[in-house]
Amino acid sequence: MKIEVGPAFLTVEMAEKLTDKNAVITESPTKETAKLGDDVREVYRIPIELAEGNRKTILTPNQKTLNNLVTGYSDEGDQWVGKKIRLEVEKSSRGQKMIVAYPV
Repeated sequence: MKIEVGPAFLTVEMAEKLTDKNAVITESPTKETAKLGDDVREVYRIPIELAEGNRKTILTPNQKTLNNLVTGYSDEGDQWVGKKIRLEVEKSSRGQKMIVAYPV
């Protein structure tokens, strides 16, 4: 049986190295349960294709990104498919780097 490895999650380090910060949402977001240390919470996963190298990856959006996409496109994630986004690395209020997506 052939094991297929899915696209990697987009990290801050990967996003910082991009020269072309644009991407396209390729599928509807999904909601999953994730365990982060001792904390268990629901998170969204958004499959995207980076403009640079046409690489597929997964964006785990923070609240700022979700707010941006809902405001720019719709609160229906199915309507995001095919939409362009711009990825920026910004600092959170706690000083941590984070990826923030903006509608294009």
